[in-house]
Amino acid sequence: MSTAAQSTKDTTTGIEGVVLAWQLAQPSGAGTRSAAEKALKPLLGVRLSDAERRRSLEEAWATLERAGHVTFPRRGAVVITEGGRRTALDALGVESLPGRIRWKAVKRRYLIPRSLGRPAPRTKAEVERIGKKEGLFAAILAWHYDLDIGSYPTLRQVRDRLAWRSLGVDTKEPFTLKAVLARLMSRAFGRTATFETSYGLALAAANAIGAPRAEPGELETALIWRWIDGRKAARGEGSVSSAAAGPGGGAPVDRGTAPSPNAVGDVVARVDDDSSAFAARVLAVARGSETGRFGSNKVFISHVFRKLVQMGAVPGDAEAFKDRLVSAHREGLLSLSRADLVEAMDPKDTEASETRHLSATFHFVVI
Repeated sequence: MSTAAQSTKDTTTGIEGVVLAWQLAQPSGAGTRSAAEKALKPLLGVRLSDAERRRSLEEAWATLERAGHVTFPRRGAVVITEGGRRTALDALGVESLPGRIRWKAVKRRYLIPRSLGRPAPRTKAEVERIGKKEGLFAAILAWHYDLDIGSYPTLRQVRDRLAWRSLGVDTKEPFTLKAVLARLMSRAFGRTATFETSYGLALAAANAIGAPRAEPGELETALIWRWIDGRKAARGEGSVSSAAAGPGGGAPVDRGTAPSPNAVGDVVARVDDDSSAFAARVLAVARGSETGRFGSNKVFISHVFRKLVQMGAVPGDAEAFKDRLVSAHREGLLSLSRADLVEAMDPKDTEASETRHLSATFHFVVI
């Protein structure tokens, strides 16, 4: 590379580049050394002493003159050449500058974006945004945290993206209380997509007690039947059928903590195949299941079935297994529940777990 080429390259960066940018903001590109020193003192004086600053400016002007970018037509005067203007504009990434632009605007609109690796603002909104302190804050933070929200985001956009990121969510959605609640409730109910919070809570309440719909009357009926089932079990009056128990009903079962692996093995190892042993085996596996859970007390029937087949505890006939489940449910040995919050569930799990008996449909083993 020739000396001239090297000099030209150097003038687009460092103090030489700043001096050229300042010259662009002068009427007709003509200024004076004293005016340049005064304008650049707040910038250069942050790191350089007065002596170092003056020496650096003298060296920059000498470099620019050798490169043919400035001339000194008279004592103290500095004028940018056409070559210098072109070089400065290329360094700022623009074809031209607005007429009568001031040095402060050149710094904020062009030098600052270039230092952040951003293109110069193109629209009026972008120019206005980077010209305000909030826009400057936003541009710096978007660059620092590598946010994919454009070159000139608003401070609110940056705030929202950072807040979502702290929750492990990648979205451009505004960060509002309603949006956050929808995301958190979806997580709580095991759903990947979001739903309207009050609607989701209503369905969750209905599903928790096996009510067919989230209507007050349906909820009250389901709750009273749970009380009836509990009273009958306490008096030893025997079991009730699934039809009498109401949607998702069945006699209460022990909902203690999940058993240890040894306890599950003990249940599976039982050789008798009566209904009580079958129900105990199903409940033990369901309580120990790490997959297919919905809420705190339900496990998809399909997940329980797959685990039992893997353990060699039941044959691989899903329909026969579901028939035995219904029988155990009717005998009050375990409780099954339907899936009414279908919007919050994996459709594959719902379909594979579907167990029908008369007019009732079940999807979960209640633990």
